[in-house]
Amino acid sequence: MAQEYWVTRRKSRKGGYLYHVTYYQDGEKHTVSLGKRTKAEAIVEAKKRWQELRHPSMTLADFATGFYDEGSAWIKRQRGKKRSISQEVARSRAGHLENYILPQWGKKALRDIDAVSIEDWLMSLDLSNQSRNHIWYSLRVILKEAARARLIEGVPPVEPMGTDSKETDVLTPTEYMALFPRELDELRRIWGGLFYGAAFMTLASTGIRPGELRALQWRHYFGSVLWIEQAFKDMSGLGLPKGGYARPVAVPGRTEGVLNAWREESLFTEDDALIFYGVGPDKPLYRKKLNTAMAEALTRAKIEPKGRELTPRGFRHFYNTMVRRKMPADALRLMVGHRDSRLTDRYDHPDQEALLDQARQQRALVDKLF
Repeated sequence: MAQEYWVTRRKSRKGGYLYHVTYYQDGEKHTVSLGKRTKAEAIVEAKKRWQELRHPSMTLADFATGFYDEGSAWIKRQRGKKRSISQEVARSRAGHLENYILPQWGKKALRDIDAVSIEDWLMSLDLSNQSRNHIWYSLRVILKEAARARLIEGVPPVEPMGTDSKETDVLTPTEYMALFPRELDELRRIWGGLFYGAAFMTLASTGIRPGELRALQWRHYFGSVLWIEQAFKDMSGLGLPKGGYARPVAVPGRTEGVLNAWREESLFTEDDALIFYGVGPDKPLYRKKLNTAMAEALTRAKIEPKGRELTPRGFRHFYNTMVRRKMPADALRLMVGHRDSRLTDRYDHPDQEALLDQARQQRALVDKLF
């Protein structure tokens, strides 16, 4: 690559030396004093001047409008690199851009966006720290692309927010039975149909994560056992489960019956179809729809959520609470995906069928609990 500008030292009329920058613009040579007496300061100033000359009024809106739209250059490049960017993730990032980033920074020159201003802005948002971090990630990707295009020197060093310290509340066994009655018709009434009834019963009675539930396909369902080998993640789409390895999970008999009933009603029953699908057999269910369905079910079951942190992920806590004193520790770690050194040693490169057998051995226990 041809050199774009040069920094040189010249004598000053007032004595000593000053640094100058020399560059070509429209075929003409220009040499301008930088007003700096040290080389380090001169290099920083020269880079700033050069950026101003190349893109004197490039705003964030100029650069980022449509950045996360389906078919954008960035989306195409990520998928070309085989990086999983689901439509749901892209829509979420586009929402951050339209609702938060552009209103605040759209008219701002890219080079004038700094770390202090970003952190002050994030702190001013009436949102959880998790939401603030998601918005910062969406902005950071854009700024990283601007740096890649040499529009700015680099991404401002903004530290992510700490995690919120809300403690997840756990359902009582009585509340579990209110949400998951034994009669199918009553289960349909509570959950507005078998789709969400089966989905949440699976969450509550197997301890899998919501992202793992949304990635389940019928090929992962073996009746008495589920095989968990993938998960939908907010930041990156479809990938491995947390921990990076597959695992089996025992399915209680009552949950198996509900899943079988749901399969008879489902529009998509092929092995590679998602069990709990979104707008199509290969489109994941939106995470927000799980939250909405749970809130409506709590109301129908007459469970008061006020003052409690009841979320879809809380069913995993409920499961752990129910089984942790009754299931062998290694079996529990295997099924919930909490691997430690003992489990790693015991299940080093295990055969899938051997792991499924391990989970089947816990079927009698989970039948009693759920």
